[in-house]
Amino acid sequence: MAEVWDSALMDALRNDPSDVTTWNVWLDRLRERGDPRAEIADAGPGPGQTALLKAHAPGWFGQSVQVDHAGVVTVEESTGAFPRISAHFRHGHILMLRVHCAASGLESNWPGAQWMPALLERLLCQPVGCVVTELELRVAPFRWFRYEGLIEALVRAAPLPFRRIYVGDYNIDGAMVPDLPPLIEASPHLRSLTCEGQVSDLGELRHPQLRSLKLMTGGLSEPVVNSLSTADLPALEELELWFGMRRDDNNAPLDHFRHLLTHPLPSLRRLVLANCPFADALLNRLHEAHWLPQLQELGLKTPLTDLGGTNLLTHAESYAHLERLDLDRHQLSHAMVRQLRQELRDTVLRA
Repeated sequence: MAEVWDSALMDALRNDPSDVTTWNVWLDRLRERGDPRAEIADAGPGPGQTALLKAHAPGWFGQSVQVDHAGVVTVEESTGAFPRISAHFRHGHILMLRVHCAASGLESNWPGAQWMPALLERLLCQPVGCVVTELELRVAPFRWFRYEGLIEALVRAAPLPFRRIYVGDYNIDGAMVPDLPPLIEASPHLRSLTCEGQVSDLGELRHPQLRSLKLMTGGLSEPVVNSLSTADLPALEELELWFGMRRDDNNAPLDHFRHLLTHPLPSLRRLVLANCPFADALLNRLHEAHWLPQLQELGLKTPLTDLGGTNLLTHAESYAHLERLDLDRHQLSHAMVRQLRQELRDTVLRA
């Protein structure tokens, strides 16, 4: 009976990790058992918590660790690549995992491949890692880099408790994002997914809970647009797409993007389109989008010219319902901006 009760509490915490009442009930249960997680939670941030983590974390991690004053436990390999895994504790549990896959040189067999997958799987299969809400996978800033075993190790611990996943690197042109569909499918509680880098494909994208999807890339590929155009994302409220200004055979052209305009996204409220090389032409089609009338905010963060501004004015009635229209990074003339402000006077226009 106790196991069933514990399982119900865990499900409640995974569904709402901000629920203080459920956390208090769960920690009371752990105190009754003399579980060190409750002791760490009661100590709170400071020297006491640091000392307790130094005492217990090596057993959870299966190896020596570093613990800082904020309660972050880190395993790091002292090589030129510096791969590391950091676990951020709160309420006596790991609530965030940061995986840093830095690499150097030209060898695909990077040092972290020897121990990082096993450690990730170990942490996620232990009680201390049963409510990890955030995963940050900082990928190597190279197109040739492979992620031997990382995604497979994460998926082996399914179902995963992640609510937020970030994958990428600040170098959106160079970093190659690993294969994500298995990770998405293994994360039933996922609410937010952000990718910053080169995304090759999203496969058959289906998720009943995903609310925010951001693809920040130097070149949005046709396979990714195809995935979005057939995706089943009934809860998606926010979509941010960076097209990239590169012009190569992999970039999605306007004709391909039109499929997304007719695809139903019933909960979409905020759309951001950034660095779009065909933005002017897109605004001659965007008013036809199936989901445009339900949007509250539209961001066109792209070098929009007066041609695009004219297309926007021509179909101004389709955008008049917007609460906010963001034209950051535009190349519009002052006269065009004045016309847009006059025509869309009930919309907050950032230009």
